[in-house]
Amino acid sequence: MSTEIHTSRRVLITGANRGIGLELARVFTAAGHRVWGSTRPGRSDQLMAIKPAGVIELDLLNEASIQQALADLAAQADGLDLLINCAGVDARAFGTGDRPRGPFDLDAATFTGVTAVNVTGPMVVT
Repeated sequence: MSTEIHTSRRVLITGANRGIGLELARVFTAAGHRVWGSTRPGRSDQLMAIKPAGVIELDLLNEASIQQALADLAAQADGLDLLINCAGVDARAFGTGDRPRGPFDLDAATFTGVTAVNVTGPMVVT
């Protein structure tokens, strides 16, 4: 006999259109939780296939997009129980190509862009 109490949680997963974020969205949805996944505009096909509670368009480089995404979420949910900041990029998103490189091979603009998405954006979402 199990004494476990199952409670459905309200979960927002940023970067839920692929990779780890998409897999977390699958796992939480399959477990019966209400999941909202964020994606950049036009990138929600794989996420929609798992039938989340909602899809929120979010661009972590754009503070107005973050504010709009959170307003959209507030219109759909009365709160959150869990936030998973999974959205992120590496330098390839800023045009460095696929060549091997070390941490000091980035120019200032690329480093600033990567930091804006991976550090500043999640901080503002949180």
